[in-house]
Amino acid sequence: MDFTYPIAGNQLKRLQSRGDGTVAEVVALGSLAPSPWSSDTPFDATLYPDVEVQIVGTPTTPYIFQDSLDGVSWNDCMVGGRLGQQLASVTTAGIYRLPGSHFVKTRQGAGASAIIRCGAIGTPALANSLVGSDGNPVDFSAPAQTFVSATSLTLAGLWSTAAASTYLAANATDPTGFDISMAQGVSVTFEGTYAGQNVVPEQTNDPSGASGWYPISGQRWFNDGSSTPNSGGNAFSTTGNTWTFPVYGVRMRLRVSALTSGTISARVALLNAQPERSASVAVLRPTTAGGVSVARVTTGNSGVIKSGAGQLYGWEIANTNAARRYLQLYAKATAPVIGTDTPVMTIPIPPSGDKSQHNPIGIAFYPAIAWAVTTDAAGATAGASGDTVFSVLYA
Repeated sequence: MDFTYPIAGNQLKRLQSRGDGTVAEVVALGSLAPSPWSSDTPFDATLYPDVEVQIVGTPTTPYIFQDSLDGVSWNDCMVGGRLGQQLASVTTAGIYRLPGSHFVKTRQGAGASAIIRCGAIGTPALANSLVGSDGNPVDFSAPAQTFVSATSLTLAGLWSTAAASTYLAANATDPTGFDISMAQGVSVTFEGTYAGQNVVPEQTNDPSGASGWYPISGQRWFNDGSSTPNSGGNAFSTTGNTWTFPVYGVRMRLRVSALTSGTISARVALLNAQPERSASVAVLRPTTAGGVSVARVTTGNSGVIKSGAGQLYGWEIANTNAARRYLQLYAKATAPVIGTDTPVMTIPIPPSGDKSQHNPIGIAFYPAIAWAVTTDAAGATAGASGDTVFSVLYA
């Protein structure tokens, strides 16, 4: 069993049980930043579980990769593509995943260059035992001594453009994108009134953003909470839709390849961006301050949850009616006009039933959060006062 906790110096200390009452200390290595690589030269990735390579340029001879446990005996291996496919050879430019914890190299390939990036692991160093500040051995089975690492949701920016052949960025003519090297995912919400648009999400492993851009796939989330996967390059046609993207590179950009009219805006957030590590250990403790706010509603069929920008972290909804009802959520600071205003999120509640959900990462609403109860999913017909009783958690 492994136990992990952060220490100073941007390192992660890990302890492994040796099965004899002692533990082995594992000191984390730093990740290997994207670096040029002569792929026919063996690369020692035995200490890295995650290995990615970017092929820059069009190969004239397909690249065939090999792996080895000892760096002497080699076997051809499969590589992973951006869409999860397994490939026996690489014939096009792109970003690919190689087997981790091995030596890697290419058996053949020509006409392109390679950039390699690795994720960190560590090497065990013997430790007799782990003791707490009181000098006694730490009991890892005790829930009160569980260590947690902090994560965060960081707003990268709200950017707009009214022209094709530009970028959704602080500078619409800047093709270098934004930094995602410390993110585990990217969330993008499209806003505004526009037509004839086509926005292509792209990433690269080039830290400068000067080259190596490739379209990526994402997950599209709809107002009713459902989602569907879509490939890079699809047109974004509905205001308020949110997309989430995995991180394959170190920079990302949103290229507007077409826009007939209007202004399109993108609200970009980096998911689980890792903060600087410190010598402190975060421990969850009860407190009477901070936390989310609660709005409880027992009457009426519309209203305002928060008059300013906020985030929803969960809800508990009971339907007192024998027919299905829908809780509609709106991004506005006044009570919605049912049948006129368009909801940004719809929560169906079964007949005489309930619906409950809690989100550790909030759902953002701007410029405010309002609600209504309707008898239809589209939000055209108002429900009666008291059809639902609900509480929402917000900040």
